[in-house]
Amino acid sequence: MKIYDFIEDMLRYKESLGYSRNSYEKFLQNFKRFLVADYPECKMLTKEIMLEWCQMRKTEKASSFRKRASVLREFSKYLFSIK
Repeated sequence: MKIYDFIEDMLRYKESLGYSRNSYEKFLQNFKRFLVADYPECKMLTKEIMLEWCQMRKTEKASSFRKRASVLREFSKYLFSIK
């Protein structure tokens, strides 16, 4: 399985804990598009991929950057917990 195949599983897991799907879904779908475009065969979340994704964009506000990075951190925790 590819890393992005676990996104829907994480969203369902977070919902089961009482979190709103909207808290994570937009950011994770953007991350999935990034992976499909740049790392289509990615089966492991690496430091390099995370650092590339977590670069603050020129048009991005600090609050959006923190949220995007936070969602990726939660996704990495989820992946670690299921392995």
